[in-house]
Amino acid sequence: MRVARLGFDVLGVDISRTFVDLRRDASLPEIRRFVDTLGVGPLNRAVMMATFRWMLLKRAYTVDQIRRMAAEAGWRQVRIEVQAIGFEAWMRR
Repeated sequence: MRVARLGFDVLGVDISRTFVDLRRDASLPEIRRFVDTLGVGPLNRAVMMATFRWMLLKRAYTVDQIRRMAAEAGWRQVRIEVQAIGFEAWMRR
């Protein structure tokens, strides 16, 4: 959020940002269904599942955390659309 806040401070204009990210609360069955749609082989599938489970999910944010950070950063308009394993957030100053 520091980068998003800095963009406004430096430019001094009304700006918007879009973030697309993984949801921290995405379940393993949801992630498995997503990976299955990619059409990769068994080895790649196993590596992707391990990456999601032990690396990416730990670093992801929940939708509530994104809302809180957006408010703290001074974004006036925040719209978040939850998707299969992630979300898209549109923010405007």
